[in-house]
Amino acid sequence: MILEETEMSQIENAVTSSSKRIYRKGNPLSSAEKKRLSISRKKTTHKELNVFIQNIHKESLQQLCEETGT
Repeated sequence: MILEETEMSQIENAVTSSSKRIYRKGNPLSSAEKKRLSISRKKTTHKELNVFIQNIHKESLQQLCEETGT
């Protein structure tokens, strides 16, 4: 009788623990957090440049980049 009770409780525990899958990696990141982490990783190898230029200069820079392949 004692063996039957322990076997039953083990079976019940197995069913309840396997019926729910636990998210093992923690809470998922929001899109803002993902973007912030991505930018912080890029800062080690890239330089950020934000400028306003006239359209004619932009077009000439784009043409130069296309010619050089960058």
